[in-house]
Amino acid sequence: SIILAAIVLMATGAQGEDDDTFHAVVCDAGSTGTRLYVYKIHSNGKLESLTGKKSKPGLSSVLPEDAAEYLFPLIEDASKKIPKAAHASTP
Repeated sequence: SIILAAIVLMATGAQGEDDDTFHAVVCDAGSTGTRLYVYKIHSNGKLESLTGKKSKPGLSSVLPEDAAEYLFPLIEDASKKIPKAAHASTP
């Protein structure tokens, strides 16, 4: 719940398709897989999960020089769930 509270606070600059929504992305890089969680945050405090793809194995098993290629499909999927106008300001 602390992480979600931080997302809500950080998302004040990540405006979405209207003045009442914001978006945030959280990366869960576990040992067995990596997932990007996309959240839509409404001004009334409602949090809507737009969970994205998961990649296996975990990021810890990927060579540093291969990390960008490993993460790209996750980032690409997450970007489709967020309005283009909000990409630059989404934490």
